Amino acid sequence: MTHRFQLPVYPHDTDYGGIVSHRAIVTWLEMARIDFVRSVGLEFAELWTAGFDLPVVELQVRYLKMIPFGVQVSILTRLVQFQAPRLSWTYALYSPDEQLHYAQARSDHAIVDRGGRPCRRFPAVLTPMGPLIEQDGGANQTQ
Repeated sequence: MTHRFQLPVYPHDTDYGGIVSHRAIVTWLEMARIDFVRSVGLEFAELWTAGFDLPVVELQVRYLKMIPFGVQVSILTRLVQFQAPRLSWTYALYSPDEQLHYAQARSDHAIVDRGGRPCRRFPAVLTPMGPLIEQDGGANQTQ
């Protein structure tokens, strides 16, 4: 399943030259990931309430084209790894018409309990996401 998340570029997302900052893109990836999870009927708050968290353990971003102030950005998000104790997503950032490819990324997350210990089995709260995994592993998303 590929999930689409769209957002406008605001002034606070840019540097002094009016170009989107890398810090904004990292924030956008989190927003897209949370929206993906929400789209399947889960809330991150439910995961936390159940005693689990998904901290980022690795993040790769390849910047392909500068994103200017005042445009809309579409982030296509896919779940590509769903094997305890790890979840991974890939992201592709485009213009809404997909004519401009701005960036691509991958984030890897550990599944941990409140004590920070890795979970070897998936918490039941995450089971609705299992069928959504992309089978190609997202190999063409980040190189």
